[in-house]
Amino acid sequence: MKKTRILSVMAVFAVTSAMAFGQFKIYNSELLKIGDVSETPQLTTGFEASMPNILFESGDTGMKLMNGKIRIGDMPGMANVSSGFEVSMPTLRLKAGNYGLTATTSQVRIGNMVSNTTGTYFQLDPSVLRLVVSGSELQMKGESMVTYVPKGLSQGGGDWGIAQGGTVKGNIMRLQSVGLPMMVGSANYQLVGVYSTRYYSTSATGISSLSDARYKTNVRPVESVLDKVMEMNPVRFDYADIDSLGNKVADTARSNRVGFIAQELVEVCPEAVGYDPYEDFYTVDYSVLIPFLVKAVQEQQAEIEALKAALKAKEE
Repeated sequence: MKKTRILSVMAVFAVTSAMAFGQFKIYNSELLKIGDVSETPQLTTGFEASMPNILFESGDTGMKLMNGKIRIGDMPGMANVSSGFEVSMPTLRLKAGNYGLTATTSQVRIGNMVSNTTGTYFQLDPSVLRLVVSGSELQMKGESMVTYVPKGLSQGGGDWGIAQGGTVKGNIMRLQSVGLPMMVGSANYQLVGVYSTRYYSTSATGISSLSDARYKTNVRPVESVLDKVMEMNPVRFDYADIDSLGNKVADTARSNRVGFIAQELVEVCPEAVGYDPYEDFYTVDYSVLIPFLVKAVQEQQAEIEALKAALKAKEE
């Protein structure tokens, strides 16, 4: 008899689907709403909850929607959320195949979920990293492209030229390429400059500049430059550092250098001098001076050959 009554109630419930049961209403066979049933549903099919506060909780963990904020995870910490959406769980994992996001109390990893890397870190490990900035795209491919070496980390011999006893002195951000060429800039957008205030390396095997004829136009001979080269003023100097009192003093780590003073050179060879308006300093591109020096040697050699020919004719 009891079973028959339950079936009867279910039958009546199904037939009277348009009736409201307090905060619960079935509008049709495809729409169920919980909350203020006097409001017109926003959905036409599915499930809709329209209530000021919603709580799904199991112990101290769950999901809570209250006062314009949503929190998933630790329910006692709801008061810490001022607005918006927050997830507070000891471990968070979003995964599709072997890729996704894993977050624990000490690790955040985006990319390959299969790796067994341990420790405290934030790591991106995708096959291709693509960043879209204002409609433009920045891509990073390959591996071991950027390495950060913390202070005091042993390098086993000091292969960077600034290490002593196998220990790096100071924090270093190292850019390297393992089995792949590395390029900064492009044919149309060259690297503007690399500036260093203290440390630098002279151990590079070479620095190449774009010189392909396909990227040049209006090619013409360099005019006579011998007089210009004679006006250049090579000097020996010490780079300056700033002491604790703000005074400019000689930097003993960068003393006894040779070069030019940019403010003097710009009057003679402006092609080799640049100016950074943001930092307010002048720079010299010493590679620009090479064609002028070659041209000056050619001019001198032409004069020597002319004098030799004149002397020979006089002797004959």
